[in-house]
Amino acid sequence: GSYTGIRVASSIGATLAYSLSIPLITINSMEGYSYKTPFVTVFDAKRGKVYLFEEGFEPKLVPVEELQLYKNFYLLTPHFESLHNREGNWVEIGPDFSKIGSLLNKKFENKELTDPTNVHLIYLQNPLS
Repeated sequence: GSYTGIRVASSIGATLAYSLSIPLITINSMEGYSYKTPFVTVFDAKRGKVYLFEEGFEPKLVPVEELQLYKNFYLLTPHFESLHNREGNWVEIGPDFSKIGSLLNKKFENKELTDPTNVHLIYLQNPLS
């Protein structure tokens, strides 16, 4: 699944950066979405929760009911099938790769590099909870 795939890809990227002595730049995948403002990015976290990212804030794990607080926002998600029965201005969309490229370029220019021996994936939810 995607959980394992992300872990494997991250390990390969860190290993290549370390062994080839090349820069490693990491981003939060939820930052790669854009749309008409205001918007929030929403990923289905299952068990009645969603991962929520609002630009300028840290991503967070919230109960799906908390989406009511964002009724005036566009709700962006790649997981429309599992969330479409919720009220709101839903937009099924994938990441904006030009935005991801801009984020990576900005981090590179600002020398915001990640130590390949210290790469940590950020999980908002304990897999057992």
